[in-house]
Amino acid sequence: MGNIGVALPTLNDHRMKNLLNYFGQPECTIVLPEKQPSHPQALPAYLVPHISIAEYLTHQDPALHEASLRAQIIDLGNGQYFQPHDYGPDDLITII
Repeated sequence: MGNIGVALPTLNDHRMKNLLNYFGQPECTIVLPEKQPSHPQALPAYLVPHISIAEYLTHQDPALHEASLRAQIIDLGNGQYFQPHDYGPDDLITII
């Protein structure tokens, strides 16, 4: 699994309801780790299959080919959710 965020300003003109109706109800897979993770709260409760936004836009957005498609990609690296109380006084924490 990657840890990225993607923003497509082109989707701002589309209602979420239309996007969900186009792809239908996703099949959810529950996440059950084989070993106890060090930060279980960082794991998602479930995963869903990927969807093709390009397919959706090709069929649902007639203006798609009239302008350049813009995407903003954010690399979150190996970020993990944590609380300050997860660490002891001997741990070095740098907060930026």
